[in-house]
Amino acid sequence: MRIIHMADVHLGVTIKAHSEIGMAVNVSTRNAFKRAIDKALSLNPDVLIISGDLFEREFGNVSSADIYTAMESLSKAWDKGVPVVGIEGNHDKLKPINLPDIKDVESPLRLLERSNLIIRTEYLASNVVNLNAMRRSIEAFKRNVKKTYGDIDLDIVLKEIPGAIGIVEKYVIIGDVAFVGVQYKPVNNRISDSYKFYEFLRLFSRIDYGTKRKVFMAHQTIEGIVSTEFIRYLNEQAIEIRYLPKGFDYYALGHIHQYTAGTYEGAYVVYPGSITFRDAGEFDYTLTNDGELIKNKCWDKGFVLYDMENNAIRRIRLKSMSSIRIKIALNSNDDPYARVRVTTKKALAMLRRAEEEFSDDSESIVESTPGVLVEIRSPGDRIIDDILLRDIIREEGAHPSVKIEYSGSGSVQVDDSLRESMDMNEILRSVFGDKYTYYLDVIESIGLKSEARIDDDADAFIRALRAALDIITENSEEAEKTFRILAKYLFKYAPIPLDDREKKSEEETKKEKIEEKVKGPTRKPRTLMDYFVK
Repeated sequence: MRIIHMADVHLGVTIKAHSEIGMAVNVSTRNAFKRAIDKALSLNPDVLIISGDLFEREFGNVSSADIYTAMESLSKAWDKGVPVVGIEGNHDKLKPINLPDIKDVESPLRLLERSNLIIRTEYLASNVVNLNAMRRSIEAFKRNVKKTYGDIDLDIVLKEIPGAIGIVEKYVIIGDVAFVGVQYKPVNNRISDSYKFYEFLRLFSRIDYGTKRKVFMAHQTIEGIVSTEFIRYLNEQAIEIRYLPKGFDYYALGHIHQYTAGTYEGAYVVYPGSITFRDAGEFDYTLTNDGELIKNKCWDKGFVLYDMENNAIRRIRLKSMSSIRIKIALNSNDDPYARVRVTTKKALAMLRRAEEEFSDDSESIVESTPGVLVEIRSPGDRIIDDILLRDIIREEGAHPSVKIEYSGSGSVQVDDSLRESMDMNEILRSVFGDKYTYYLDVIESIGLKSEARIDDDADAFIRALRAALDIITENSEEAEKTFRILAKYLFKYAPIPLDDREKKSEEETKKEKIEEKVKGPTRKPRTLMDYFVK
């Protein structure tokens, strides 16, 4: 039997901290999955298995584009007589739905299963799941598969797990191979009064699956296959390899985004790796400030073909796009823009050469434009224009992201050249430094939440600005200091108090109060431009 083993596709991924790269990754991950399926089917497999995290998010947070991509691609496998078996990972796990008319649990994989496009293997608690209803749904699935795709040699079985009272396993038999899986659970979660999750795994060796050969699927970190160093990097609990159930012919794992393979009791234990990346820690390479190119931990992306008859693994490399982090430590006399341009050009040249090691197949990298994250450490308080830096990176042929860290006294200083500026954005960028784009997001969300028109109403803008400072800055003292600087430089042409009014005669004030009681407030909101008029 020839088994295609994928995991950690993460359809729907976006890298929030790096918006332009994130959007490119979102699209290229869908295209990478389509290409991975086409490539996999060209290898004439008998079954396709996905060991968790096909999707980036839980049910309700998955886009229609991602669902469509999964349905379109997986239907190609079934059309060729290749069944698809999967488990839920920590990202696309079951999620309770608690609506007035719907009380259920749902996951993106469950939706695909009801569309006859994947078979989930999982353990079930008989006091939670109606097993008779489950058996009826299994029979309906098999009928629908036969009606839609013809005769495919598969069966779906429910069997009690010896030693785990009230727990049954739903597994799949294809040919003479049983595919047995467990959905993701935290390591120390209790399955019953007797067993924590990691102890529970051992019980799967007690089941008589009724087949000659068996494949075990899980979405966990296994210590003994994954290095101690990598587990420390992940900062999460791992399951010791001795807790894996014995007697299986292949252990198809997911959760680790780097291709990793080992053995247990003479059988392969394999993480195929991801086909994309989720954050800066998973960029392919890092170019250090000293000019050294380092291959990062999650560099080796793709999927696996396991030939069961010959007990052989074939690695197929494929990824959504190339990526590189560039670290720059500026000197006080450096031109940051020239330095970024030269270093980016050099990094991209090094990246192209390095990718020759990844694969000699031009179709192994789906998105032709790489992602570049430039991380700058700048001395003193000189403000660097991150928008201009992104433009420079884009001109060099990459999707850009920029992170600037100032080592001076911080983000609440204003450059002397801006003291007479009338450009509000220029002053705000100077004040916030590398927090400027974060400030924009925060103040916009505050405005939306309060339904205030902060672009038109200066009082609403000032209130939102002060609230944004409380969120962004580390403490109230820093927030107050920053606000005082803004009051001095941004609002220097108008008084800052929120409730200031022009001095009126006593008679005018009385008249205004009466009108407000009858008609509501009559004072016209001050616009931002009012602050720039002497």
